[in-house]
Amino acid sequence: MVKKPRSSRSAGGIVLNQEGKVLVVNQNSDSWSLPKGHIEEGEDAFTAAKREIGEESGITELKLIRDLGRYRRFKIGKGGGEDKTEEKEISMFLFETRQSALKPIDPENPEARWVDKDDVARLLTHPKDKEFFTKMASADFDPKDAFSIEKRVKSFAHAGRGISVFMRSTHNAWIHAAILAAVVALGIYFDITELEWLMIVLAAGLVFSAEAFNTAIEIDIDLTSPEYHPYARDTKDVAAGAVLISAIAAAVIGALIFIPRIF
Repeated sequence: MVKKPRSSRSAGGIVLNQEGKVLVVNQNSDSWSLPKGHIEEGEDAFTAAKREIGEESGITELKLIRDLGRYRRFKIGKGGGEDKTEEKEISMFLFETRQSALKPIDPENPEARWVDKDDVARLLTHPKDKEFFTKMASADFDPKDAFSIEKRVKSFAHAGRGISVFMRSTHNAWIHAAILAAVVALGIYFDITELEWLMIVLAAGLVFSAEAFNTAIEIDIDLTSPEYHPYARDTKDVAAGAVLISAIAAAVIGALIFIPRIF
């Protein structure tokens, strides 16, 4: 009978210096990886990533560029091989730093290097690390052009796709859209003021944002499974509560605007 590997959660990052070079660290003197490590009890992934980067490289002045998502792989064993007794879910973030001096304080990670972006994948030991970095590198994560027109267009494209996924993923989105259409029709019929229109726009934005947030949480929790963390169900309930609060606030605003005109 094959023993099921234990699961663990780790966090780390792709760290870029001002020259666009990437931080890579040595583990146990026999393998190379991006800086990362186990998430300790009570830590979130972002906090753990910054702590691990600091311990493995001495880099503590980190500016977050964006969340890079997660991937799974087995841990690296002694000698650089794959240790299938432990499967990691690794949360990764993209950082930039003005620091250049590398001073690792973790004895298990005795060396750190700044490496040219094109050489990183060849240096990394684990195939999954290589695959993840290559995928991220192909997206061109150089912070120097983070605000280029091309990047802005891509950002809007991602946002548009997100809205499309949101509208396809939940019937509530269409219910909110139908209610909004009815409210707009009433607003036109009663010729409401500009201030009242502004209140409706803000209320609608609040409701749709809360519903989109709730949908994202639902998708994320369902992917990792509710059993993955004891607080998963609480997270989903809090997100649903945010939708309810925003919907009640929008209903109150609608009542204040239209009830006096109807009656």
